[in-house]
Amino acid sequence: MFVLNLAFTSLSQLIYTIVYVLFIIYLTIIEIRLLFRLKLKYFVKFWSLIQLLIIVCSWGSFVVYILRYRETNRISELFSETNGYAYINLEKSVYINDTLTFLLGFCCFFV
Repeated sequence: MFVLNLAFTSLSQLIYTIVYVLFIIYLTIIEIRLLFRLKLKYFVKFWSLIQLLIIVCSWGSFVVYILRYRETNRISELFSETNGYAYINLEKSVYINDTLTFLLGFCCFFV
C-alpha cells in the first residue's frame, strides 16, 4: 500500500503527519457534532466558519498531497522507462504543487 511510502524523509515527518491527520479527524468530528446541534446557527458564528475553512483546507491538502505523490511516481516511472530521453511535461506537477502550497498557506493563515 502506498500510504506508508509517501516519500517521508524522516521518521519525525511521518509522526508529525500522522498526528496532524488525527487532529484533523478529531476536529472534523467535533465540528460535525456542533453542526448537528446548532443547525443553521452554526454558520452565523465567525469562529465556526474559520474552523470549517481550516477543515476544508486540511482535507484538501491531504488529497492534493496524495495526488502529488502519484504524479511524482508517474514521472519517475516514465523517466526510468525511457532512460531520461522522453519529453516529460511537468506542468501538471507544478499545478499540483502550487495547489498544495496554497492550501497549506490558507491553513496556516486561518489557524
